[in-house]
Amino acid sequence: MKAFLAFFAGVTFFSTAAHAEFKNVVVKPESEFTLPASCIGSNNRVQLKGERVSIIKVSGESYGLGLDDQSEDLPMFFGSNGDSGVCILAIKYAENDVNESFSLFVFDEGTDKYKASAVRMITNPEFVDEKISSNYNDGPVTHNDKLCFSRTINDYYVCEKREQFTEKLEKKEECNELSCSNSQIVKENTSEPVVALVVPSKAYLSNQSDDSKFIQRKAYLVQGDEVTLSDFFQGDDGLYYKIIYTGKTRTEGWISSTLLHVKN
Repeated sequence: MKAFLAFFAGVTFFSTAAHAEFKNVVVKPESEFTLPASCIGSNNRVQLKGERVSIIKVSGESYGLGLDDQSEDLPMFFGSNGDSGVCILAIKYAENDVNESFSLFVFDEGTDKYKASAVRMITNPEFVDEKISSNYNDGPVTHNDKLCFSRTINDYYVCEKREQFTEKLEKKEECNELSCSNSQIVKENTSEPVVALVVPSKAYLSNQSDDSKFIQRKAYLVQGDEVTLSDFFQGDDGLYYKIIYTGKTRTEGWISSTLLHVKN
């Protein structure tokens, strides 16, 4: 019993109610932590010693995770994906006034080691319904990503991307392990496409160059034309939307938001 108490003296536990099957712990310097979860890879230990973050295997072999030296307490989440049963580690990497980032690791049975996830980093994470939600602010845009676990690649991938750029509108993309669908602008927290009406009597479309400049085309829309919004760009010249117009032919292009009335 004394040994048990001495081992856990270096670990601080926090409430786990908000994180489903994941627990939140802090490993203190010069201590180690054994994952108590019944997942594949839970018989390994996380060690913080000499400012180095390492994994200690049952055999006694140790290996680093490629993280920067850590001289202070090491916060992390641990748990498992219920479908695959493998252990997952999210180890704190950095923080600022609004964001807290974690490096993501997945246990790999083939190598018997924790590998860095292809996703690499999750920010302000929440673990809900077998998915990981990663939310962060980048200037005026709020990013809300959902990560799904794939048994095929034994790793997480971003299965939904949302960028909220106005109070009520978001850009949304849905993805699988290989690619993402075409983006669309939707109403906040929904999958409802957003449509708009052309305001002036004539509104020219533009192409976007590689350096994010807009080059006016000969094609134009007229007052009252209804378009679907599929993308956005906020630059020095204001907010632009990429639109899709379906008339006799399908037309795509960029147009200033000042020339459109977004329907509620």
